Order: sequence, then structure tokens, then C-alpha cells
Amino acid sequence: MSIDAAKLAACQELVRSCAVPILACDDRKFGIEGTGTLFRMGSLSLLVTAAHVAELIKSAPGRMALPLTRGNVCDFVDFTGCTVLCPRESALPFNADAGVVVLHEREQVQRLERSWTFLSDGNLGLVPQESGSFLVAGYPASLSRTDESGLSLVAEMLCFRSTEFTDELGDCKTAPNDQVDLFLRHDKALLTDSGLTVETPALRGMSGASVWAMGSHESEGHIWTPEADLKIVGVQVSCKPGQWVRAVRWGIVAVVLAKAAKESLSNTMGSG
Repeated sequence: MSIDAAKLAACQELVRSCAVPILACDDRKFGIEGTGTLFRMGSLSLLVTAAHVAELIKSAPGRMALPLTRGNVCDFVDFTGCTVLCPRESALPFNADAGVVVLHEREQVQRLERSWTFLSDGNLGLVPQESGSFLVAGYPASLSRTDESGLSLVAEMLCFRSTEFTDELGDCKTAPNDQVDLFLRHDKALLTDSGLTVETPALRGMSGASVWAMGSHESEGHIWTPEADLKIVGVQVSCKPGQWVRAVRWGIVAVVLAKAAKESLSNTMGSG
């Protein structure tokens, strides 16, 4: 898909505003464990990621964190007091590696809102029925580095374009399910969101990355906006280097979100 420079910059800003690195913190040393997307559903402020990343948060909420700034990470909030929902614990009728973290503390959310954007239902879309173009956005640990002071982490986002993978999948850790999974091409060289072709970095840290459908949602006669051009359609959960990346479709993520809302409501009524 061709896109002019001004539109591309606007799309980049939308993606960068809501996809956030998930950090492991130890004695002021940071490492990237995954990527999440900030999302608001009704009164709930949520972080959507892969279930295996959410499980890390649940096991050590005080040592996992979100940065309060983009780029250079020198301040952060941890997950103390958050509710973590992973589908492996939720009796879903399918195996889906998608997890949700409910951010309960208003002060925590307000601090995040100074640098980040929470998506809403208006940012959601469906996977195109015909062959389409996709954008995958996350934070590979291999692209992060410590700054010259040694006190903050520089988190570099990787945005790359892809199309649906239609070849033989080969070995998968769990059996593919057309209703749950979306497989996209993962080549040895990637076309980035800025139009450059780069050698594919190791993708550890990309789990939970947002997957967007590009350019299939514009309506004739409407003014172009990045919100109209890009719609989030999935969450990246694994990859087979040089072949494919695997994502959970957002329709399945929505089931996990609904369970998070129901659980939050039950907890509120139980404490009332």
C-alpha cells in the first residue's frame, strides 16, 4: 500500500501513542519482556497483551512495569493492585494466548495518559476478507539499549508491514484455529512503517504487539484520518522466524475483555 509522507507520519504517531513496552525492573535496571496496547472499555482502563506476558505480570506485579514516557524510560509505574486475567484460567472454549490487565488506580492511569493514548471501540476493525496490508508494532528487546547515563532504557519501537501468510505453517506449539488465529508473513527482511527494508531483528519482546489492518476502512467522501485508515485487528503472540508471526484476532480478545469487565463488576459489588 502506498501512502504519502504526511499520512505515514500520522499513522506512526497513532500506533506509537498506544503500544507500550512492558518492562521487567530489578534495582533500577530495565528489560523489555513484551508489548501491550492500552485500551478503554466503559469505565475500565486496560492493558491488552499476550497471555504468557500477562502471566509474568501476575507472578511479580511489583517487578513488572509500564514506562511513563516514550523513548527514554527513566520513570515507570508497576502493576501492584492490578487485576490480571489470562484465558488459561478462564475456562474459555478455545486456546487463545491473549491476556488483559485491569488498571484500577486512577492516579496510575492519569500518569500514563500524559504520554500514552488509550484506544476505544472506534479503533477496532475486522481482518479484511480479501488480501490486505497489515502493520505490526512492538518493542523487540534486541533494539533496546541503556543510555549514556546508564540510568534509563531507550526503547525502540519496530513497526513492520506484512500480508497474510497462506503457505504451509509447519510446526506450531498449539494447533491453529481459523476462528482464533491470524498468521502474517515474517520475512528475513522486513519493510518498516517508514518504507525502509531492514534485516529482521530477534523479536523477543514483541509478544503482545498490536496488529493493525491498513487502508481498508476508508469511506468515499470522508476526510482521511489515521484513525479511519488504521484499525487494530489482533495481538501478536508468537513467531516462527523467517516464516510467520501468529496473532490472536481481536474478536477473541474481546471475549477476554468481556470477562475482565464481568470480573471487575463482581469484585466491585462484592466489596460494596
